[in-house]
Formats: sequence, C-alpha cells, structure tokens
Amino acid sequence: MNNSSLDPAYTSLGFTLANSKYSCVREFYVVHFFFAMAMGVLGVVCFVTRLIPRLRYFHAPVGRAYIISLLGATASSLLIHNEGMPLGVLISFCWVLGGTVVGWLAIVLHRDILHNRALNELDRSKAELLGPSSESTKAQLQRIMRSIAERKTALQRMLSWKALHGILMLVSWVNIIGRIGVTFATFPKLSYPEFECYTYPAYKPVNSSWYQYTPGSPIQFLPSADPLYSRLPWAYSEGRFGTILLVGPSLAGFVLGLVYSYLSRRFGGSPKLQAVPESDAGSL
Repeated sequence: MNNSSLDPAYTSLGFTLANSKYSCVREFYVVHFFFAMAMGVLGVVCFVTRLIPRLRYFHAPVGRAYIISLLGATASSLLIHNEGMPLGVLISFCWVLGGTVVGWLAIVLHRDILHNRALNELDRSKAELLGPSSESTKAQLQRIMRSIAERKTALQRMLSWKALHGILMLVSWVNIIGRIGVTFATFPKLSYPEFECYTYPAYKPVNSSWYQYTPGSPIQFLPSADPLYSRLPWAYSEGRFGTILLVGPSLAGFVLGLVYSYLSRRFGGSPKLQAVPESDAGSL
C-alpha cells in the first residue's frame, strides 16, 4: 500500500476524519488536558477556601470555575477519541459527573433551606422586639425585589444578568432541539430503536509512538482485548474498583467533615447575630 496515495485522514496523526465526522483532533488533547488539570487544582482550592474562614468568599466562584472546567473537559473529550474508554475509567467518570451534579443540587438545596430558616429566625427576633407583624420578612423581601424589578426600564431588564441567563439558556435549548430535529430528518432510521455500532478502530498505515507500521501490510485492527490489561489498577475487578472510588472518598469526606465540624464548634464558637451596616448590605 502506497501511503502517498491515501487520503490524509487515513495517515495523519493530527486528526481523524471519517464520513465527514471528526473523532480526533490532536490540538484538543491540549484543551482537554488544560481543563482536567484545572479541575485538579480548583478542587484543592475549593477545599482550602472552605477551611480558611478569610477565604470563604472565594469558595463559590472557585466552585463555579470547577464546574466550567468539567464542562470544558467533557466537551473536548469528544475530539480525542482513539480507542474508547475502559470500564474502570467509565465508572470513575460516572462518579465525577454524578458527584458534581448531585453535589451542586445538594448545596443549592442547603442554601435555600438555610435562607428560609434565617428568615424565620429573623421574623421571630423582630416579633420579640417589635411585636407580631402582619407580613413575614420573606414576603417583605419578595415584595421589595418585585418592586425593584418593576421599576426597571425595558432596556435595563434586557441588559441584566437575568436576561443573559434567559438568552443563553434559550441558545442552549434551541441547539439541542435542532440537533434532535436534524437527526430525525436526515437519518429517519435512527428514529427507531435500530442504532448499530457499525465501525471498528484500526491502526493508521503510518508509524506512530503507539504502533509501528510495516509498508505494504494490510490495515490492522485493534485487538478486542488489551494484551497488557492486567497492568491496570481495575483489571478484572471493575466493580470493586468502582465501589472503592465511591465509598472511599464518601467515608473520608464524612469523617473529615465530622472532625472539622467538631473543631469548628469547639474552638470557633457561634457567631452572634448582628445588624448589617447599610453600606455593606449590597454585598450580601
């Protein structure tokens, strides 16, 4: 086989293009590596900002950066496909994505519950000092927020973070609906449960750091089983490996959190409720 007569998609080590679809672009490995490393660093920073009281203000923005990095790593992984994913890594990634999603929902729920409890306690404190009020603090807060929103002009409403949120969520939804529509319109067969795995990876007819090609030899497919599979930490025990990655960090987090909570309560004390200066109210 003469390599010079082949389409570059068959021989290039910089990209893989099959049937007008990209599955691998070398530059995206750098992007993927950057976001993956960012997740590693930001995860540590998240814990540090939670442990040190003076840095707690940075915990939320660093956490959001962690989620953005996760999205970047996930998106870029679509274009670094060569052989697929081992079962052990797939299980690990389930914990990465599942832990992030459930963890984010948990902290949002915690924040809402804490916010409502704080408002209820504030109502009780006000009732003890000023007597019962016909309107709760939560209702007052909602009324004030609604009043602020109603005073905005149309231009002010559209030049706001809330409007940006709505516009970008619409962009996201339109594009996924469009992708679904194009799929059904272009490939009607896929509208039925007949999806098939109809391709198989093969080594490109060119020398690389992963495979040495012998000129004139036929295309060689990748083996279905890794001959060096036993070197991997999850080899032949993927279920146990996945359980360790789930239960181990969960138990460690619970124990560390218990110790931290005890020490914080023992030596940190309980902050007293105090009035917020008017000049600082806008930063809450």
